[in-house]
Amino acid sequence: MSLRDCDSLKLEISGELQAKLERDLIFPEDIQRVIYHAEKTATRLFDTRKKCFIAHRQNGFVTFWVEYRPKIDSYEVLNAYSHRIKILEGG
Repeated sequence: MSLRDCDSLKLEISGELQAKLERDLIFPEDIQRVIYHAEKTATRLFDTRKKCFIAHRQNGFVTFWVEYRPKIDSYEVLNAYSHRIKILEGG
């Protein structure tokens, strides 16, 4: 995946969430990579209660999780968090 492709994703992030992301050291680029990968590969879950997608992507030993909703020309980010875990997916 090209960083240029990820950089083209527009994110809508509330001020409250932005403050949380800054405290947790989660950068917009991390979120863009998760959403780009989820949309390109359709490896995401749909939360019927919240009416949003949940996706993850591993970067080294950190797995980033993002809850988001696609908009016409952007993505509304509802939440994002990270864990120092490695997810082994069956094949």
